[in-house]
Amino acid sequence: LFGWIAGRWVQIMLFHVIAFFPIISPLFSAARKNVELRRYPYAGIFTGRVEDVRIGDALDVHVTDESGRSITINVPNTSQNIDRLQCGLSAITVVPFVF
Repeated sequence: LFGWIAGRWVQIMLFHVIAFFPIISPLFSAARKNVELRRYPYAGIFTGRVEDVRIGDALDVHVTDESGRSITINVPNTSQNIDRLQCGLSAITVVPFVF
């Protein structure tokens, strides 16, 4: 009897996890990103296009927005980052303001 009840309980829980995953996963993802950004007292979102990528010990990515403002971002030099970063692609980054 206990095995049947435990097995049924597992089936019910598994069904609920699978059924509500598309609803709950974006909430957890947003909460995780918010926790990461809480360490900065002030931050802004910078949106622009990748203008130049320099490969060295770290990747220096030069991003310019529509009004001409630009920033240089240092990204760790991994093969995955090199494959993803191409000139002309749009880039969104969080810029922390440290006073």
